[in-house]
Amino acid sequence: MRQYFVKLAMAVVMLIVTVSRACAVPRYLADLGWISIDPGIVMVLNSLVFPTMVLTMAAVTPTVLVPMINVRRMLGRMGVLADALVTTGGYRGVALKMLLFGAISAGNYYLLFRDVNAWPLFVTTIPHASMLIALALSTAESILLSTGH
Repeated sequence: MRQYFVKLAMAVVMLIVTVSRACAVPRYLADLGWISIDPGIVMVLNSLVFPTMVLTMAAVTPTVLVPMINVRRMLGRMGVLADALVTTGGYRGVALKMLLFGAISAGNYYLLFRDVNAWPLFVTTIPHASMLIALALSTAESILLSTGH
């Protein structure tokens, strides 16, 4: 697969995810009290976030899969497909890795979309988190003070 397909896929992901995040920002600003916005508009924008993420996956999948399938076909016609496939443990090893990483990804997405307390709990239970946060905040403060903000 040519590198420009990977770059194209990444560009599509970044652009569409930026739109998704832009739909979520007004709610965050309203929750902070920085802006006042009609709750109906916030509901509409929030309802666009998940479909936008699904659109991202639907847009990127063919961008990656079509060139990959074409390369496999070309290697198959040349008779070198078996030599080009590199796996550890054959199909069983690949299937186990897919199950493992699929389960991890599914768990992450479940926590991200369903349990609002899971991510803050995870971040705040990192060992030495208070020390790291204090270091980050003091570094940010010194940078802001040195630039005159």
